[in-house]
Amino acid sequence: MSPTHRTRKPWKMEATLITALLTGFPTFSSLNTRAVVPTAGTVAATDTVGGTKKAREASAAASDSISGTVMDHSSNQPITGATVVLEQPDGAGIDRIVATTTTVSGGVFIFTGLQAGNYYDVVADASLTSSSGATQTYAATVTFRVPVGTMLRRVPLVSEFGDASPNGQPVLISATVTTSGSTGGPAQADINLSALQSAALEDGTTVQVTVPPFSGSTPRVTTSPSPECASGTSCAKYVLSVPSSDPVYGTFHLSGTNYVIPTPEPAEVIYHIEGKAFLPGTNTPDCNPSTQTSGQVVPRGTLPSMIPNLDFTGCQE
Repeated sequence: MSPTHRTRKPWKMEATLITALLTGFPTFSSLNTRAVVPTAGTVAATDTVGGTKKAREASAAASDSISGTVMDHSSNQPITGATVVLEQPDGAGIDRIVATTTTVSGGVFIFTGLQAGNYYDVVADASLTSSSGATQTYAATVTFRVPVGTMLRRVPLVSEFGDASPNGQPVLISATVTTSGSTGGPAQADINLSALQSAALEDGTTVQVTVPPFSGSTPRVTTSPSPECASGTSCAKYVLSVPSSDPVYGTFHLSGTNYVIPTPEPAEVIYHIEGKAFLPGTNTPDCNPSTQTSGQVVPRGTLPSMIPNLDFTGCQE
């Protein structure tokens, strides 16, 4: 069964375009069983008088870009090699990746050529291996409703949590996709796979966001006949390497962004795996239905967990 959510329209600027914004540095405070990370403030270049450092930095943000710096929340050090994506909701309200980049030296990222007046949700995560061989994995951080023309001074990444003894490794979610034709014979198809997690807007609306998978993942596979496949099907195995934590999230504001960190105590970490079928080598939807979503996958926790095998039928043979 598909996860429930409220339908959202793609983000559009609702008021005057802000051509350059600057998000300040967060501090840490606790709130019951979760933590809120408030930013120190946001400066709009057009509202800043004088030649302050913040004003100069803000004015550097191009009106067709979203840029920023990804930082380790604990050490306050920049993270090089983090994955950053821009997402917008589809017709069903699920956040879809529309652009991807990787942070360079200093934790810096930038997306350019964006249409003025749009909002995007910025999602960042990372799984990095040091020269000594130690791996550190960070939960996804979601910054909702970031307008084009924004410079985010600090996007905080939090080391993965959700288990009594996090081991620094991402979780590998793997299963099999099968496809068959309307006559019951095997049919080939391209399958795009997404790992979805829930985060919340400040009004409490639950949003399914796409978590960027790490290196070694196979987010697109092509099914083919094989002795390993179930009778009358084509099949392919897939793997998605993702954080073994729930996401950190916050809604962007001119006055500062509050990032909510879920409880660091052992908790249920839940994903849903979605597959979309296409005719091989095209972006034309295939199979009936063309989208399949698994039940909940619980890589860490005590809730029942499903093996996210996806079975597509009615595909073009």
